[in-house]
Order: sequence, then C-alpha cells, then structure tokens
Amino acid sequence: MKLSATLLLLAAAALFWIAWRSPEPPAFTPLETPEEQEARPPVPAALTGGPAAGLVRRVLDVEGMCCDGCRRKLHEAVVAVPGVAQAAVSLEDGSASVESSPDVTAERLATALSFGNYVARPRD
Repeated sequence: MKLSATLLLLAAAALFWIAWRSPEPPAFTPLETPEEQEARPPVPAALTGGPAAGLVRRVLDVEGMCCDGCRRKLHEAVVAVPGVAQAAVSLEDGSASVESSPDVTAERLATALSFGNYVARPRD
C-alpha cells in the first residue's frame, strides 16, 4: 500500500514539474474577424430562373461537403474558372449549379471542384 502511494505521489510531482516547465500555448487567433466574416457575401444554395442568354447551366454532384465552410471553398473554386458567370453550392443536395459559357465543359468544372476531400461528377 505504501509503495503504490509513493509511486502515485512521484507521478503527480513529475506531472506538476512538466506542466510548470512547459511554455504557454500560443493564443488562438482566428483567420478572420467576425466583422470580416459578416462582410463576405453569402454563398447561394440555388440558382433561380433559367440561364442568361448565351450561358448554359450545368449541375454537378459533389461528395465530401460537411459544413458552410466547405460550401464557401467550393464556390470560390468554381467561380474562379474562366467563363463561369455564377454558381450556387447546396450542402443539402450535395450539388453545385454553375452557369457558364458553353465552352466550359462539365469535366473542367468537375476538375475545379475536385480537391482535398471533395469529389465532383457531372450529373446526368
């Protein structure tokens, strides 16, 4: 009994010494302030109406989305493709709707939306 109490006391003293000698962890700094987050335009979840003249609408299924941050990343990636006029990303449907010039192929859009944990495929 005495040996186990001594070992327990030594272990507690060692943990205290380690904690006392450890440096302070760095403070958490968010990438954006709440004001900056509020100032960013929201990501649309759906495109309304038909495509504008000279544009085509393509719908792609996207796997790997889990939150609004995913929606924002995917939206930013697809609107950066030359020829894309507008896009919407739906977390609920797991899809992306894109209006673009006809020369932007569905495969090009799928490539732009397939990165990290995301996999996109043109919807039939």
